[in-house]
Amino acid sequence: MFVLGVTAVLILCIVAFLIWWQKSARLYWEKNGVSYIPGPPLIGIPKDCMMLKKNCGELFMEIYNNEKFKDEPITGVYFFNKPSLVVRHPELIKKILIKDFSNFMDRTLSGDPYHDVIGMDNLFLVKGQRWKTIRHKLSPIFTTGKVKNFFLLMMEVIKILEQKLAEEIGDEPQEYDAKELASLYTTDTLSLCAFGVQANSLLDPKADIHENIKRAIDFNWQRGLVYLLSFFLPKLSSVFGLILFSKETNDFLRSTINNVMEERIKSGIKRNDLIDTLIAMNKEDSDLYKGDTLVAQAAIFLAAGYETSSSAISFALYELAQNPEVQEKLRQEINSYIEKYGSVQYETIHEMEYLHYVVQETLRLYPNLTFLDRNCTPTDGKSSYSLEPYHKFAIPRGMPVYIPAMAIQRDPNYFPDPLKFIPERFESKSSLHQSNFLSFGIGPRECIGKRFAYFQVKLSLVTILRHYKVEASERTPKTIKLDRKAVVLRSEEPLYINLSRI
Repeated sequence: MFVLGVTAVLILCIVAFLIWWQKSARLYWEKNGVSYIPGPPLIGIPKDCMMLKKNCGELFMEIYNNEKFKDEPITGVYFFNKPSLVVRHPELIKKILIKDFSNFMDRTLSGDPYHDVIGMDNLFLVKGQRWKTIRHKLSPIFTTGKVKNFFLLMMEVIKILEQKLAEEIGDEPQEYDAKELASLYTTDTLSLCAFGVQANSLLDPKADIHENIKRAIDFNWQRGLVYLLSFFLPKLSSVFGLILFSKETNDFLRSTINNVMEERIKSGIKRNDLIDTLIAMNKEDSDLYKGDTLVAQAAIFLAAGYETSSSAISFALYELAQNPEVQEKLRQEINSYIEKYGSVQYETIHEMEYLHYVVQETLRLYPNLTFLDRNCTPTDGKSSYSLEPYHKFAIPRGMPVYIPAMAIQRDPNYFPDPLKFIPERFESKSSLHQSNFLSFGIGPRECIGKRFAYFQVKLSLVTILRHYKVEASERTPKTIKLDRKAVVLRSEEPLYINLSRI
């Protein structure tokens, strides 16, 4: 009887605690006059993401489109024990990401900075003044002039891509997994342009660099949970020593990048690429920029560049297969400009307007990062950041702020018929608010490799569409199901397409 009594008391205590937790969470937002979407006690709103039932993009779509609160400028949620704010209003988004950026400089995602330097001390995740310093050092790599200089290197990879397709595609259509084909191409261009290394992934899909980059962003259920915890429960990541990339990936990156830097120093060759910049940073301040900190910058460039560009290419090919009239219009533009210049030139890619619209529409519909995250850190010594005149709530120091990028880019108020692939919508630039297109972010923390990524994606589409028609195969998904294990936007199924000679 005693044991039963103790058990009953414990159960009652747990139930009482859960009721109290749920009530206190609701009261926190109610007393601050903020609309609130509840979730289960302790876990909060990301329950379905943590159980791998939903992609993060779907979670933020549901929050953004909540029928009761969809017209509110902000909505409160709980991610585990942490009250967090989801921002909808375009002007508030612009203030947070641009005008008052200094109050929201850092991302919420975090981990163990001591045991995971490669994962945490890179440009994407590093915080505060250190982020400013590293960003300043790396920015010159991605100027318009540098991207133009990368053109000849990219064309070396393009020749191999053309050779591969010519050898593999005969009189009958050839089926490809668009993501796999795109990832081979992006691995080779990133390796050559950033590190001066021939990865040869297009000719050998099992090449070490490609296999290890793939592994770095492989979202099996274990890695998926690590990323989710790093976003929504960062303190736990530090306590348990969770690392962003696997140990095997870190070892490969450390060995490869250090060897490339050592060989570059020995040779004395200057390429004005990422490796030269990392070497210069180390010479300038060997205490600040050393070891894994340098490796971290190269690692995030490889991993992020690989995932964003390969996804954009594969989703573009998928949509072009579904929309033959768009494909034909784009092909006509490609042919007219190549006829004008005689061959594919830097200016060819740069001047094609409809090509740009196609890429923009792809990124609108399929942003790699489905949400943007920031941490509120007021710089004026105050304990909070006021949202006046948009809302009376003041964001307290340390509160995470989330901007649902994919939901905004699929909002019919900004993009009519949002699920339709309509590149022409980008012809009228005046109708698009700066805060409604967030695929690369906006403001000082906008993607540093944006110019490079655009050029890389466009060049691949021009190369393929010049000579090949893109069509759906028997295995092409009718609709895209988002990968529930990934924090980025990915298709759960391979994006199969057919390529046939024109």
